[in-house]
Amino acid sequence: MSNKIRFSIFIVLLTFTLLCGLDGNPANAKEASEEKVKITKEFYIDKLEDGRVEVLDKVIKINEKQADKVLTEMGFSTEEINQITPEIKIDIAKNGGKKVETNTEEVSYSMYDPVSNSSYEIKGKSLDEVKEKATKKAKEINESRRKDKGNEAQTQSVGSTRVLAGGFDQTYNGWDRVDAEHDWKGQTYVIYNGRTSNGSELRYSVYNNFHWDSQPFANFNDEFAVWFNERGTKYAPNKDSLVSYTGSTSTVSRELTSKLKEDDLYGTTWEFSWSSPYVIYKVAGWGKQEVRLHSNEMHGRTYTVQGAHFHPHFPGGKSIDVGVGGITFGLAAGDKWKWTESFIVND
Repeated sequence: MSNKIRFSIFIVLLTFTLLCGLDGNPANAKEASEEKVKITKEFYIDKLEDGRVEVLDKVIKINEKQADKVLTEMGFSTEEINQITPEIKIDIAKNGGKKVETNTEEVSYSMYDPVSNSSYEIKGKSLDEVKEKATKKAKEINESRRKDKGNEAQTQSVGSTRVLAGGFDQTYNGWDRVDAEHDWKGQTYVIYNGRTSNGSELRYSVYNNFHWDSQPFANFNDEFAVWFNERGTKYAPNKDSLVSYTGSTSTVSRELTSKLKEDDLYGTTWEFSWSSPYVIYKVAGWGKQEVRLHSNEMHGRTYTVQGAHFHPHFPGGKSIDVGVGGITFGLAAGDKWKWTESFIVND
């Protein structure tokens, strides 16, 4: 074989390798950037042809304001960005991808009544709708009891309760204290991160993000979780959860370890404690789980995920379970929230 032919073969192989990645797989090649997007004077991001933002270099450190701009490029609205806690903004921005539009199928809330030792389940299409129904239901039950007792002061009512000095109850459910200044919110976000190296699977990150704007009446160990249906493959994350506690002078963050079990193939549960060396004013946290879907099987189909949060009214209560059929709750007393969302699998 002549040197000229050998050289030609070498050039062809080299070109193929560069185009397909070092392992010869086209999915590993660096995707062409559709545009360079300016975030600051010295900080640009790559936006790919499919709308995803390229993963940021690990050495790059960004602040919340910069993360906001990256999230805008990923498809988040200003309203959504304002609801997300700073730590999760930065995590989403650094890992890139694009936001997936989801449809809320159902939100449910199980409200515990310590007087009758029973629970009331309330359902709706949105968190705000369910919270409004729960607040109304709690007021109706407590008002009925006041009348039955001749307006006698009670020490317990349905939902979380604070007893005022006058002997009457100010009742609210554990999540919405009626007054807008004191609120709890929880939501899931789904991010499409691109294909796996062999191109056969689509990678999604499912986040559960929550925040309390003040300390609730009962404060023990809360649980929160994400679930995905059986057609997805769970991929173990490296850094999967963080909770931040804000006091009068500072904020302290703690990384959480997911409560992994061998049979937890369809989701992940995390737990955090309300214990803190100082008075807590606010608590915010998130958990993240990567899910991989087979492209040939799932492309174009509807996929379902769930988020949940359990706030126990008594110590030692464990409630959330993730299984093949979705998230279920145990018998432990407390506030139990669950929401179901769906999206179309597409890259």
